[in-house]
Amino acid sequence: MSIIIRPSDSVFKRTTPLVLIFGAYRRFELDPPLSQEELDTITQVVALSRRLRAPLAFSRLVPEDRAPEAGVWLPDCRPKITDRVFDHAPGSMFQNREFANAFRSITRRDLVLTGPRSDSSLMATARDSRPYGRDAQVVLPDGALHIRSTATRAVREVAAVMPQSGRISTVNFSEWEQSVCVFE
Repeated sequence: MSIIIRPSDSVFKRTTPLVLIFGAYRRFELDPPLSQEELDTITQVVALSRRLRAPLAFSRLVPEDRAPEAGVWLPDCRPKITDRVFDHAPGSMFQNREFANAFRSITRRDLVLTGPRSDSSLMATARDSRPYGRDAQVVLPDGALHIRSTATRAVREVAAVMPQSGRISTVNFSEWEQSVCVFE
């Protein structure tokens, strides 16, 4: 008996989203190690996006006015010829003119982002997608989406990192997978 994975009906009612991957390129001795949950989520999002033939874009962090530093792509996350790779300084991807032009040229597509929770560029990009009037989903590892704390400062910090308002939402990988796939 085999498992058949097919796109759900909702996928055919709209175009597939642009999937933007952060943290798939790890620079030697500079990037902190990923947790196993973050590693699994990034590789699963890439694998599912490839099966659905969704357009993929990879964000590679490069300090301003410098060449990319030596590093390695995560297993099963090496970009293919049809994928786009954008080198950018820390901050929103919409500050990268090449990315902003590519995003504007893709009509009626929502934006799905994934990467390490600590990646400030990921959340800045999600926030900057609002003026384009398209929904942005941030796919995070399965488990609790919010850190619970009674400290006011900690609650503010969590709210700033995990947006839930307007057109931006955070979702677990399994929920996102169920929204775009039907398992038979």
